[in-house]
Amino acid sequence: MNNFKKSFIKFLKKPNLIFFICILCFGCASKQNFENINLCIDTKNYEQANIEEFKKILNKKASEKFFKKYKGVSANEIVFVNKKYYNTEKLDKLCIEAKIGLKNSSFKKKNEKIKIKNFCLNSKDTKLGDIKDYLSKEALKTEIYSKYPEFKNKDYQIIEKNISNLKISNPSFDFKTNMSCINLKADFYPEGVILSDKKQNNNFGFVEDFKGFKPGDKPEIYGKNLVIQQTNEGPGLTTLSKNKAIAEFIGGNLNSGEIKISIIHKNEESIIKKEKFITFLSLEFLNKKKDIIEILFKKDKYNLLISDFKIGKTRLKNIKVLFAKNFNEIKLVKSGMEIKIFFNGKYTGSFYPSGTLIEKISIPVSQDIIVCGIEVSEK
Repeated sequence: MNNFKKSFIKFLKKPNLIFFICILCFGCASKQNFENINLCIDTKNYEQANIEEFKKILNKKASEKFFKKYKGVSANEIVFVNKKYYNTEKLDKLCIEAKIGLKNSSFKKKNEKIKIKNFCLNSKDTKLGDIKDYLSKEALKTEIYSKYPEFKNKDYQIIEKNISNLKISNPSFDFKTNMSCINLKADFYPEGVILSDKKQNNNFGFVEDFKGFKPGDKPEIYGKNLVIQQTNEGPGLTTLSKNKAIAEFIGGNLNSGEIKISIIHKNEESIIKKEKFITFLSLEFLNKKKDIIEILFKKDKYNLLISDFKIGKTRLKNIKVLFAKNFNEIKLVKSGMEIKIFFNGKYTGSFYPSGTLIEKISIPVSQDIIVCGIEVSEK
């Protein structure tokens, strides 16, 4: 019997602990709309994980379904009741059984449509590149505050988190009057604002460095055909397949915050010699649109390494980069409707994303590309 099974059997023999888990929140679901959930994971993929880590993995897998089902929901709005953990007879699977739902049964999945025509403001002192953002923000504030005056006391970042599918059209500027105008459409989730409480200070975030796994583990929680491999930087996520595999991580409906990814390139020279765009990562938003970040590495006439970044229609050309051998870090800093890109600590440029709330982060891996860590933090 391996150490995992011994520790787990010891865990099961604690009656007070099991009793506590089984009665957790017993009866508190009666006034809320909850759904039953029962799912399991293979213990062979996580033999180095302890009991607390197993519970986190199970909770995470159960929560992921609700990020897709309930628009505008963040991680701190999901609640479990009558939760208990159990194992199969051969200890080959660990499972969670619970009722899962939202903290307030009044939360609705339907969104409110906002349509604003010919919203105008004096923009004499506003920078040209900031006019659209300035007008859209003020237009949304005016519309939302008129319908929901109680939201005036809320931090606008909370309101902004519940705005998606923002579309601006017919921008215009009158040089005689200094008036700028736009038309605007957006989706708004007022119940998401009601549920939000910044005082709780439990923003979404996670750090995954794969230290809970051992070489050879196949953590299906992040996707298919993935395997843990030991590197000089610690354990990393890669694939043994000849084709690329995709590692997927939950975004937690991130609106403002940071995504930091550490990647090893085992054969960096081949990446440079290819002189073609490679996909570094992609972001999937709550509105189901995607932004794919691609990078082309090349040498300039002085034999210095430069790169082009491609994100949809956005191009960032001839950026000097510090491409380190074996280990590189890409960081995305999202603030509202702008994402800044940093490569190994150096700012490379910014772009406007296709959505407001980041639901999923996907990173291609291959036998030569290993993900050593990802950190997501909300601000």
